[in-house]
Amino acid sequence: RGGAHPAAALGGLLQAAAAAAEAGRGHEREEEDVRVVELRATLYSNLALGHMKQRQWRQALNFCEEALHDQPKNQKALYRKADCLAELGSWTDAEEALVKLESLGEEATRLAAQKREAWKRRWKAADDKQKKMWSAALAKQQKAAEKEKEAAESSVTVTNGTNGTNGTAAKTAAKPKAVVLPAWAPPKISPMCVFDLRRKGIEWVENEDFDDKVWRDSLGRSPVSSYYRQAMPLALLAATAIADMDIESNITLHCILDGNTAPFAEPHDWGILLTRLPHLKSLMVVYIDIGSVSEKPAAGAQMPYGTLLRPVEEAKHGDRVAHSARFLGTYKEFREHCMELPGIVAPQLVLWADAPLFGHSEQELATRVEALTMLASQGAPIVITQESEIPEHGGPTGGPWLPDTA
Repeated sequence: RGGAHPAAALGGLLQAAAAAAEAGRGHEREEEDVRVVELRATLYSNLALGHMKQRQWRQALNFCEEALHDQPKNQKALYRKADCLAELGSWTDAEEALVKLESLGEEATRLAAQKREAWKRRWKAADDKQKKMWSAALAKQQKAAEKEKEAAESSVTVTNGTNGTNGTAAKTAAKPKAVVLPAWAPPKISPMCVFDLRRKGIEWVENEDFDDKVWRDSLGRSPVSSYYRQAMPLALLAATAIADMDIESNITLHCILDGNTAPFAEPHDWGILLTRLPHLKSLMVVYIDIGSVSEKPAAGAQMPYGTLLRPVEEAKHGDRVAHSARFLGTYKEFREHCMELPGIVAPQLVLWADAPLFGHSEQELATRVEALTMLASQGAPIVITQESEIPEHGGPTGGPWLPDTA
């Protein structure tokens, strides 16, 4: 009705339903009026649909559960629940919801079959997109190799003959020159000014983002504690500004970790990116912990190995949301496990978050090299952060910090 807020109107209907239930409950009856239960389930199901149209899958799923609490055989609620679970990447639970839906009759079975067909078409489209991407990359690589071969074959020496036949040409293939690689040297550390980070599209909060409290763990010189709540997202944002990257409105970020630290007691504040990047509509952060797993895990809740945990909402700014999912295992295992989730497995940006570029064993080093190789083949920009030392205020600039075992 003119000017009425939808949420307020629905809230009023829910209150009216509750009041009707109370009024309609006789002294001799303990159960709610069936009409009230049906009305409430319909309202919850419609609230779920509204959130689905806003792509707010977690909130929509909650309303579906509320509807199914009142009416476990509500077809619309089950159908929408399956849809929400699929969008959140929980395919097993989504299939379970469709199996329950199929048990409700012929029409429900037809709806479940339609949903499965829609998922298959979606997966096929994602597969075709990836195949085209890889085909284009391989074709480009093959073309470059053919050009190098043609250049080598055309590099010949033509000389005049001296055996009485003028103009005789002798073609001699040029010997390839030995490639001399320069010796590796650590990168130079040079201080930067905050003015270097200002660029269009980023709205820094300068009295917060450039405050020493964000970057300092304690007084004096000390190693930076890994995975700061604010420092890591800000470091990623600063790197994109320095590299003059264009951040898309919807991005998937692969955050490479080492240390079996997910889930975190103090997670990153990804709301920072939502507030500093006004054009960013959705952010999916996929934590991939490639650290070696101890045979004797520490006490407490342990993250399952080789399993992608269900995405959860990390931050929200208006209708813009940041989600995160977590995986413990090598990057190759992650790719194989999530190959049917194009929105998860294909990143637009990668953050190598303080994970050492060395290994304490040959196996660890091979795992890191494998991850870097696979990431580089995807073509997404990679931001690498490494631990360093924090100088005292006004003191000398700290250099890269490495443990004695490096």
